[in-house]
Amino acid sequence: MDQPQRGRGGHRRGNTGLPPQHLRRPENPQGPPHQGGARPRDGSRGRNRNDSGFGRGGYNDRPDQFNRGDIAELLKMTATAALSEISQKDMSFQYLISRNKMDAGLMSELLKLISKIVKVNDVESLPHVIRVLNVLVNSHFLQKRVTQFLTDTQMEEYPNVQIEHMISIITEMLQRIPAHAHVLSVFIGGLDSRITTEIHVRGQTPPLSEHKRKIILIQDILREALKLHGRKTEQEDAETADAAPGPTVPNDFREISVFPAIEEINGNKEPFLREIRVKKTYQNPETYLDIHFRLLREDFVGPLRNGLSEYYGHNASHHRPKNVKYQDIRVYEKVRFLYPLYTQNGVAYKIQFDVSRMKKVNWEVGKRLMTGSLLCMSGDNFQTMTFATVSGRKPEELKYGELQISLLDRHDISIDLTGGEFEMIESTVFFEAYRHVLKGLQNIRDDSLPFKEYLLPASLNEVKEPVYIRSSREASRYDLGPILADRPPTDDRYDEEVDSLRGRLKKMGLSRTKRVSLLDDKSWPAPEELGLDKKQFSAVKSALTKEVAVIQGPPGTGKTYIALKIMQVLLHNKRKWNVDRITLDQDHRPILVICYTNHALDQFLEGILEFQKSGIVRIGGRSKSAVLEDFNIRLLRTKTRTNRSVRREIFTEKRKLRSKMGLMETKMNEESALVAAAQSAILNEDALKPFMTPAQLQSLQCVSMDLKNMGVHVSAMEIF
Repeated sequence: MDQPQRGRGGHRRGNTGLPPQHLRRPENPQGPPHQGGARPRDGSRGRNRNDSGFGRGGYNDRPDQFNRGDIAELLKMTATAALSEISQKDMSFQYLISRNKMDAGLMSELLKLISKIVKVNDVESLPHVIRVLNVLVNSHFLQKRVTQFLTDTQMEEYPNVQIEHMISIITEMLQRIPAHAHVLSVFIGGLDSRITTEIHVRGQTPPLSEHKRKIILIQDILREALKLHGRKTEQEDAETADAAPGPTVPNDFREISVFPAIEEINGNKEPFLREIRVKKTYQNPETYLDIHFRLLREDFVGPLRNGLSEYYGHNASHHRPKNVKYQDIRVYEKVRFLYPLYTQNGVAYKIQFDVSRMKKVNWEVGKRLMTGSLLCMSGDNFQTMTFATVSGRKPEELKYGELQISLLDRHDISIDLTGGEFEMIESTVFFEAYRHVLKGLQNIRDDSLPFKEYLLPASLNEVKEPVYIRSSREASRYDLGPILADRPPTDDRYDEEVDSLRGRLKKMGLSRTKRVSLLDDKSWPAPEELGLDKKQFSAVKSALTKEVAVIQGPPGTGKTYIALKIMQVLLHNKRKWNVDRITLDQDHRPILVICYTNHALDQFLEGILEFQKSGIVRIGGRSKSAVLEDFNIRLLRTKTRTNRSVRREIFTEKRKLRSKMGLMETKMNEESALVAAAQSAILNEDALKPFMTPAQLQSLQCVSMDLKNMGVHVSAMEIF
């Protein structure tokens, strides 16, 4: 291919649009050429050919020298002059717009500059404008950097000016380089989605409505350009790809065990995985569920496979170091079964392992061998394996290496339960956290996938209102009184008399009311009346008026505060949504609160207790909040039994079954003790009678009688 020509100032010119990582400096032992010949003897780098003060000239330029100060200078120039400077510094410009990290301030100035220079219309400058637009396309500036900017500012003030610049740039690109229109389609769709979302949240304000009008015109131009050049949008390409036959799915994900198979762990079987579709639509719920199930399952199987591979590597060297630490697994040696246990959850086993090298392990607070952890056991260097989970742990017993486990498949056991030692591996990934989610995914059917209209498409045009406020005008009228600010900061007429009156109302159990129609923007109070800033107000409004709402932000931005405000409004207005839609009677529809950690859940529920004194149930036994003790589900169950809230016949039948289970458990544990004793001591003949045939018993008694006649006093069992 033809080499690009070297332009003035030493830069390589041409319309190849090479990204920065492909930039190469020519090999020149004398140093790079400068205008006027070789590098000055005084060591100075010289000036660029126009001595404008922008960066440094020639091949000695570092592309990253185009900085914010340079952009500020360019913004002061005329559009034509700024375009000329950028044309002479095109490599530096490419490097600048290809940077992975770009703060909001720099992005704003860059959008303003690009919007300014691409509007230059004189004939001499047109090739330079086309060059800049091509660089923008090849560097994916709009598709990646600007899209990221739109995402990062989602919860902030609407970037009115920046979006105006984006619209100007897109318009020029579609008019001047229509052959590249297909590359812009997804970005235009994303920009349209952002504007539509803002309209739903903020209403039809002048800048938003004008931007929406311009985007509609741009989409018309886009369609015409694509039709002219016989191209499809990226969205259409995605749909075509979806329609094309993909890889054959090997099996139904609902039939896959959530527990790993041996061939998956030892690396003999490659997992079947597909990428999550970010920009593509899922054909159906089945595909969506299949992809997510397999990826989530691989999330805990993969580390176990990697850890075992590392283990194999150490063993292959024939000199595995002592106390070696593996990244994804923990190894326990000299493990042996002690005896079986019969619990309410089924058959379990007591095992013991070597703790001579674990004297510094804190079993009280450590994360080793937590209940639910996945274990792999083997007696042949993990050529074959038996899987189990930790079903019970006591720190005082773990100090001596004793642990209770449950085998996942008691019919497929590759280790000796009656004797011998084996090795055990524990995955550092907490299996129990995955187990129930995977089971839940398998139980979802195509017609029961929640929110599938939002999960399956590649992009969304709108989010609907909740069903319970769509039913009637009255259903959407909520009282926001509980979250009204006590002292609005903008209320200059506030005085002591009003303050005193509100205090008396509060003591009487009365509160102010503020009835609004949730779907009518004009009826909502100002953010200041609710004690919220604009972003917080937008979040509250979105949560109360949309079926799906995502409120995100870094720590300390008030997410918990806002969530409690939303909860307070919902509980105060529960008669609006907690009704049977057919009979219109009050229903029992709970609000489910799920948090990432137990501490976060305790903190949030304590916040709810400030305005909701009853009706809370804390599920899970790891709560450390004294305030929530009375709301723990275990205590509530006990109170239900004590207060005899359950119907008498149910209570009686349950007590009979528990009594029967207790007797069976006692009997099984007695048998288990006999099995354990048989491994280390001689049993009395009375213990064996139930298992002996009449002939065996008679033979044993005859031998015992003969010995007695000989004057040897011995029990029948002592013969053995």
